[in-house]
Amino acid sequence: MSLASTSIGVGNWGQLIGMIQYTNFFKADTNYKSNFLTGVRLIAGNSNLQVSLEWGYNNSKSIDGKKDYVYSRATLGAEVKITDGIWFEVATGLNNTLKGTQKSTPIALGAFKYALQKKSRFSIP
Repeated sequence: MSLASTSIGVGNWGQLIGMIQYTNFFKADTNYKSNFLTGVRLIAGNSNLQVSLEWGYNNSKSIDGKKDYVYSRATLGAEVKITDGIWFEVATGLNNTLKGTQKSTPIALGAFKYALQKKSRFSIP
């Protein structure tokens, strides 16, 4: 597996994060020979409220070529700080099938997050 990621600050209000991953499967217990993932995330806000926009791409190649699938995912989300170490997150988006038998599906997410480290999770002021 190969993985690369990076992030850069955007002014004093945000952060842009990028990721690329490629995996070759060598085990006989999988139907896939390789998987390629890439994505970007833009976070904007401050230490109490963040809004994020995310896009990802996944391309999986099957051994026999009959079960290949390719999809992209786009989401829009927000995180609100409840108290030190606890955030509430909501997000919505779409899994868009580009190749394969799966239908495109909407995404909805709601979650509480707890941080063991109480200081700010983001470097955004």
